[in-house]
Amino acid sequence: MTTKKNKDIKKALDSYFTLLSTYQPVYSTYAGGIYEMELTRAAIHCFATHCSKLKPEVVGNAAPALGRVLQYQPNPIMDTKKYLYRLATCYMTDNNTLIAPLTEFDEVKGFYPLAVGKAQLVDHGGQTYVRYDMGGGEYFAVELARCGILNQFQYTSELWGESNLCLRPTLELLDAQNQGIINGIKNSAVIRFIAKLANSLKPKDVKEEQERLKEINLGISNTAGVFLIDQKYEDVKQIDSKPYIINPSQMEYIRQNVFTYFGTNEHILQNKFTPDEWNAYYEGKIEPFALELGLVHTNMTFTEREKSFGNQIFFSSNRLQYASISDKINYVVQMGDRGRTSINEDREVFNLPPIEDGDRHFIRGEYRPVDSYGEAVEPLPNGNEALPDGNTQPSISGNEAVDKGVSGGIIEKREPVFGDGHKIVDNTPEGGDEGGSNGNSDKETKTDDRFDIHPDKINNFLLKPGAKHSKDFFDVGYKEDDYDRLFDDIAKGYDKKKAVDPRPDKKHNKDSFSIFMELGVIRQERFRTVWEQSRDKGSKPRLITAHRED
Repeated sequence: MTTKKNKDIKKALDSYFTLLSTYQPVYSTYAGGIYEMELTRAAIHCFATHCSKLKPEVVGNAAPALGRVLQYQPNPIMDTKKYLYRLATCYMTDNNTLIAPLTEFDEVKGFYPLAVGKAQLVDHGGQTYVRYDMGGGEYFAVELARCGILNQFQYTSELWGESNLCLRPTLELLDAQNQGIINGIKNSAVIRFIAKLANSLKPKDVKEEQERLKEINLGISNTAGVFLIDQKYEDVKQIDSKPYIINPSQMEYIRQNVFTYFGTNEHILQNKFTPDEWNAYYEGKIEPFALELGLVHTNMTFTEREKSFGNQIFFSSNRLQYASISDKINYVVQMGDRGRTSINEDREVFNLPPIEDGDRHFIRGEYRPVDSYGEAVEPLPNGNEALPDGNTQPSISGNEAVDKGVSGGIIEKREPVFGDGHKIVDNTPEGGDEGGSNGNSDKETKTDDRFDIHPDKINNFLLKPGAKHSKDFFDVGYKEDDYDRLFDDIAKGYDKKKAVDPRPDKKHNKDSFSIFMELGVIRQERFRTVWEQSRDKGSKPRLITAHRED
């Protein structure tokens, strides 16, 4: 028989989620949906918690302020942890989630997560909008084309992931199992008897006799624990109640179904995983989500032109935080000794705070400097070591670090860094990258009384095909052999009164700054030139690098 209560339950079950497009309702019980089940919520919460620790990184100069926004507070009511947690929760619960850009003068200033269960797609003037219910009768709308879409289980729809309907049988078993356990506990706590009266009694008398028997034998006053009856009863039998409770193997089967669906396991949920288990979970669940998260944010924020210049947003995670101490030490030794990681990156592995000047890289002293590969190294007074290619390698003592620029083989002594012979890797060498000369180094060197630009900085870095920023200069008309022209153009644009972004370096007795100038042959574009000047008397600013600034 269908009652009004059953109809209400069915109505709630069918309409628990009102989602976008043709999205179908996910599994619901009378009390709620997939997020209302204990085990499924634990799996979703575990995933969202780990994803909330992802670190947003903004690369490039197109949106410098956005890095700070994403790092601390993507929108006025959420910090970064809450923002990522909500995105991951909606992603796992609904298999879909939307991200709305917060803009000012068409520039992205932040992001807001939208749960698809509170959103509707509406058409207005030929444009599709997302109409979102903020609660309390407040709504806002944003163009769907400007929103980012995260989804999983995408199959039939071009935009949305599938529903969780396939999980319904497992969740029904899980709900039935929980109810069976509860009822079993209730039933096992009640002593049941069948008592046959010797004589016929009126219903009122039967009720009174029942209460009397319970009070005498089953009440708290029966301290002796003896059950007594008189001649009113012909027979009394106790019922051995054996409520059905699902056996452990069936319980484990249901749990494993949930774990398989959410890509997790009991050790992950209870935070007692091994490094190998964590790596498997990270690679299988968190890393794909982080990859999609980065792509969606990048496509929402940057134009195609900005992306072509390397502007992007990605989300990283320190996977080594769950490794053993021995694994961490091995990683730091192997990567740090080879210049792959900086001091601060190594400290982060051990959850230590960064230190001043800790972003520098080091390599072991018995190896050749990274920035001198293929170049002759001028010998030091304390002796040389022969290299297979006929060049010379300076012997480096344990308390001395040597840094070689490629400017004519000059060796510059630096302060001691480590007692085991580590040395500094200069990431902005005077002569450019490590790819060798482009053949223009023998040209006459141009000079200026106001600054210094070593010819290798232009020939082997700014105008060398394949170098980091060479495309910026080639795009505005400079050619590979335009050393003289580029030097003269920089000289015309050089004005120290227009210096910006000063960065003092007291430790190394120098300062750096930037000067913006218009450079180009076929057209003028805005370039940032970066300079470094020693605090020694009579020193001149030295060009470090230059690149186009949009």
